[in-house]
Amino acid sequence: MKLNLGAKFWLKVLALVIVVCFFCPFASCSAGDEKESFSGVELATTVSLDKDHAEFFKESEVAPNIFLILAFVCAVGAAALLFLPKMKNTALLIMAVHGALFVMLVIFRLSFFSYYDWGQYAEYAKQGIEFRWGYHFSMILSLVSVFVAFMHGYGMKLLNAFVAGTPDAQPKQAPKICCGQCGAEVAAGVQFCGNCGAALKQEPAKCPYCKTELKGDSQFCGNCGAKLQ
Repeated sequence: MKLNLGAKFWLKVLALVIVVCFFCPFASCSAGDEKESFSGVELATTVSLDKDHAEFFKESEVAPNIFLILAFVCAVGAAALLFLPKMKNTALLIMAVHGALFVMLVIFRLSFFSYYDWGQYAEYAKQGIEFRWGYHFSMILSLVSVFVAFMHGYGMKLLNAFVAGTPDAQPKQAPKICCGQCGAEVAAGVQFCGNCGAALKQEPAKCPYCKTELKGDSQFCGNCGAKLQ
């Protein structure tokens, strides 16, 4: 299902902010008074423009993180989908891609300490490494994006369908009168009985719910608002 312009605008904003988060601090490593922060892109690719970070990756022989790479691809892919013209099923695609992004970020964190070979520094690493705001924001915003896409793509439609199925939303029956000759029910306002042909005494049509007299061919009761057929 396609998204309306308002929903698509906010999803574009969310998608761009998520991509930016990958260039912000994702995790930090502290040793004594010194603390170094690494962006999501740096941790994913082990490539950095910062000289100290690049030297750290080279000396420690840290391998690129496949889960973080997939998460970054999902972030960029979602942003690209939203800016493509006439893309069908945009809501479903955004839900799937940003949902996959969230899952990759969860796996990245859960497997962070087992993914790398820390050797004798394993316990120290668990105490000295902290996940930063760039990581947390990307997770939260990906869930927000999934929620917005669902509500605008499917949620409102399901809500309307539920409301339409409630008893109060069902059309109410038109008022009827009984023929004085044969007792058959006929619609109020007709001149003759459709069953026996007898002339009917015309009485003011009344709402079957509040008994208010109806004027003309009203489709709704002016007193209680009931729909008449």
